[in-house]
Amino acid sequence: MMLVFTLLFIINCVAFVVFAYDKNREQFQEKRISDTALMALNICGGAYGAGMAMLLFNSVNDVRKFKIAVPVSFCLWILVLVLIKIFA
Repeated sequence: MMLVFTLLFIINCVAFVVFAYDKNREQFQEKRISDTALMALNICGGAYGAGMAMLLFNSVNDVRKFKIAVPVSFCLWILVLVLIKIFA
C-alpha cells in the first residue's frame, strides 16, 4: 500500500511540474506540451497535481476537456485507493 502512495505522490509531483512548465511556455509563446501528454499524466494518477497546477497557474483552464477530466479522474483515483484499502 505504501508503494502505491509513493508512486502516486511522484506522479502527482511530475504532473504539477509539467502543467506549470506548460503554462510557462504558453506565457513566452513557445511550443507547448500536447494536450494528449497532459491528459495521460492526469489519467495515470496525476489528477491532484494537475488540478493544483490548474488552480494555481490558471493552466489549461479554458480547455473544456480538462475541466471535466481532472475532477473525474481525481474521484476515480480516490475510489481506487479506497477499494484497495478495503480489499487489501
